[in-house]
Amino acid sequence: MMLSQFIARMRSNIFRDTVVDDETGEYRYTDAQIIIALEWALDLFALHTADAATASLTLNGRVYSLPVDIYDGTPIDQCITVKMIGTDLKVKEVIDPVKYTIGMDSIFGRGFYTFPERTLNLTFDPSFSGTLSIDYYKYWFAPQVGIDVLTIPKWAVSAVSYLTGAYVISSYALTSASIRQYNTKNDSGNPEQNPIKEQQKWWINTYEELLAKHEPQHRHNQYRAFGQ
Repeated sequence: MMLSQFIARMRSNIFRDTVVDDETGEYRYTDAQIIIALEWALDLFALHTADAATASLTLNGRVYSLPVDIYDGTPIDQCITVKMIGTDLKVKEVIDPVKYTIGMDSIFGRGFYTFPERTLNLTFDPSFSGTLSIDYYKYWFAPQVGIDVLTIPKWAVSAVSYLTGAYVISSYALTSASIRQYNTKNDSGNPEQNPIKEQQKWWINTYEELLAKHEPQHRHNQYRAFGQ
């Protein structure tokens, strides 16, 4: 699904009759607002299910920079697999994470550790030429222009749509709260004093309920941990 299609569906299915300003006739929620909110929603969705990728780095020494889009919401060293591949394109060794104590310079065994964040350190010097292949989980690509493709699974589109909507109306909930602070008394019938806040809460709950129907990604179990 392209970004332009996602925005159109947000306006027709999530925002519905609130999409157009009655006075100006223009869209109440701009493309820019929806794009920013979508980016936030994708970052949170990665906690449940992240994208997967492989990076290939030239074997050269012990220290390597990890991809900038790597998901860092869980321990990185437990959610990546590291392989040394020779010039013949064959896997020479699969490297396991090792125990590393920050500040004590204590390292146990042959392997790798990630410190500081987004930096991978080998505990040995590679003895041959080739590449360091890293399978990892990453944040979802956040589309910025209409033809960019939203790459999340199809089952997640509805959930991410509701969360995007909740983020979009955040500033309007704040405006409503700011106005309501000057009320001298509650409206008759004791109605909700900030309906936008309640709408936002309902959309976040809907996002969580939809995600709960799908098992979270097993990132820790995907690769070997500490040689086990």
